[in-house]
Amino acid sequence: MRAHTLQIPHIRFLLIAWLAIWASGFSTFSAAEDALAVASARPRVALVLSGGGARGLAHIGVIRELERMRIPVDCIVGTSMGGVVGGVYAAGMPIAEMEQTTLAIDWTRAFQDRPDRLAMRARRKKDENGHFALPEFGVRNGEVVSPAGVIYGQNLSEVLNHLTRRAIGIQRFEQFPIPFKTVATDIATGHRVLLDSGPLPAALRATMSVPTVMAPVEVDDKLLIDGGLVDNLPVSTGRALCGDVVVAVNLGTPLLTRKEIGSAVSVGLQMVNILTEQNVRASLAMLSPGDVLVSPVLDALTSGSFDQAQPLFRAGEAAVRSVAAQLERLAVSPEQFALWKARHDLAVERDFYVDEIRIAPMKTVNPQVLLAEIKPENANQSANSLMDSTTRVFQRGDFERVQLNFSQEDGKNIALLEPKEKSWGPDYLRFGLSMTAQTGERTSFNMVLGYTRTWLNRYGARWQNVLQVGEKNAVHSEFLQPLALDSPWFVAPRFLASVEQSPVYFGQAQVARITRTQNLMALEAGTELGKSGDVRIGAEFGRENYQIDIGPAVQGTDWAPLRAITARLDFDTLDKAHFPTQGYRAVLDVHQSSSALGAKTDYLRTSMDLTAVQTWQQNTFNMQWMYGTVEHNASVNESLFDLIPMGGFQRLSGYPVGRFRVDQLAFVRLGYQRNIAPVMGLTLGGIVSQTYFGASLEAAQLRQTYDVSTANGLYKSAALFIGADTLLGPTALSLGVGENGQRALWFSVGVPWTLK
Repeated sequence: MRAHTLQIPHIRFLLIAWLAIWASGFSTFSAAEDALAVASARPRVALVLSGGGARGLAHIGVIRELERMRIPVDCIVGTSMGGVVGGVYAAGMPIAEMEQTTLAIDWTRAFQDRPDRLAMRARRKKDENGHFALPEFGVRNGEVVSPAGVIYGQNLSEVLNHLTRRAIGIQRFEQFPIPFKTVATDIATGHRVLLDSGPLPAALRATMSVPTVMAPVEVDDKLLIDGGLVDNLPVSTGRALCGDVVVAVNLGTPLLTRKEIGSAVSVGLQMVNILTEQNVRASLAMLSPGDVLVSPVLDALTSGSFDQAQPLFRAGEAAVRSVAAQLERLAVSPEQFALWKARHDLAVERDFYVDEIRIAPMKTVNPQVLLAEIKPENANQSANSLMDSTTRVFQRGDFERVQLNFSQEDGKNIALLEPKEKSWGPDYLRFGLSMTAQTGERTSFNMVLGYTRTWLNRYGARWQNVLQVGEKNAVHSEFLQPLALDSPWFVAPRFLASVEQSPVYFGQAQVARITRTQNLMALEAGTELGKSGDVRIGAEFGRENYQIDIGPAVQGTDWAPLRAITARLDFDTLDKAHFPTQGYRAVLDVHQSSSALGAKTDYLRTSMDLTAVQTWQQNTFNMQWMYGTVEHNASVNESLFDLIPMGGFQRLSGYPVGRFRVDQLAFVRLGYQRNIAPVMGLTLGGIVSQTYFGASLEAAQLRQTYDVSTANGLYKSAALFIGADTLLGPTALSLGVGENGQRALWFSVGVPWTLK
């Protein structure tokens, strides 16, 4: 009889809840859940998730195990990576989808800010071709200004945008299926800041902005960084938000060892770790006897172990099972949990159609150039389709971050595109370094300093000045003026003054060195070919002379006039300028020196360079083919620099740089490289983004006239190398082997660049 008496209220409750849902639709799940809590006298559970970098992925395992135990969560509070996992889950993503999505994320790319080269305009690709190192500085009022962090966060923001699409249009986090808050630190005051409204991606980006690694995020006129500095395990916030019982998940924050602290980035990370551990101890003291502490055992899994997601999931699940006895009292019946889960899991992303698109005010960039990227003329666009526009806008290179936020105003859905112009722009300073060392040969060394002014007028004109010191001393200045706003057509006057040296070989021996001094003015006109390349046609005027400064006799030449017509086609779809993994590049270069225009000599130099690259899994195969010819009647001293150089790493790797200066060349290279992900700690610090090892087979059919002791014919070479994309540019260590015992051991940093 007692059993029968107990069943009637239970059946009556289910009937009432079902009728309520049927009558009012899915929007009444919240009321049904409240009725569920009252009927079962269930304590409300606050899930508190700590930060910890990649270790935060263990929270996904924790949540999965809580669901398996049928423990409903009534609110979530998280910090840093705990805020990311908690916010995404609170917004309605099912836990199974969270696991799959996390495994699919390219975390190495997420923690970099290298724009997608395939989406760059041709003029930006030229800047990314290797002569400059990665860091970019600004110039303001005569002072050098540096970015606020190694990572600006655009790629990471795109990941967060994708993860939080179920929250589009929701401004108050209490309206999520599970109410949510996250914690950040106000860098100006050091105060703890609770984020419970606004665009969710911005809040998540703020809570995980590690100082010195990631740039701060501006939210509500506050400059915010990682919340772990002030409250890495926000127990008090969870209890205040909804917690009769707090389930706190503490990942721990192991300090770096003495040997691991060797850079400004590592010092910053250690500072965060120390402050985090201190405030976590205070939070743990706030736990009451009725709360539950979950402490995953992560051992060697570190804050950079994003490639170890599955072990982190399992560690979270195991940690929950270890305290299952304390958690069992929070479990509900299968029927009750099914009601809760139906309220939480939003299997379909929200349909949020935009009635109006706005662009936030900008100081320098003409907002009209962004209109083509976001296509505002298309009415009633979906928010999901507009998300892709942030990537296109970012690729322009004027912004450190581009965010798209959604809101409602007077019954209309509003999309606000907020491009944050680079705080260190719009005038930029970049440094470059190139060094090539070969056994038995002279080391080549160049330093490059570039100063670029952008948006000099409303059409987007830019003025770039480059100073190079070392093997080649040069000053180069180019003013590029689009013919209309965002037009592919342009004119580009430029100036070059240079002093350049080149070795002279006879047979295997270097017998002399020639120095060329050149002053040159040029005017070019051209057009971009979409985002894949450009075509330029121009005229050059100037003068040059030569000096034999090392050799049998020291002598020089008089100044000779330069007059030439030039043409260049550069079509480039490579994903990277150096060590590419896919795409192709075709370069056609024509230089006609003409006595009819006043030049001292007549010659026609034509060259073609084709490269194709394809990757299967982590294995990259590439082929390069070059052909060049010079038709001339000049003496050796006058024409040496106008001949086609050959020799060096992957240009007959067994021979020195500039070993051959030829009148005609046919060259082919077959290459292989294995792409290896670097240690995540190096990636987070921006030091190394990718590492490689590989090999190449090279052959060249040469015909030349200046070195009578070197026979014309076929020359073959091979190379083994290890390389990396680094903060200073591409770096490689290579062993080259040529014919007749020819050997060359190479070490190079950066890419030698000839200013044109």
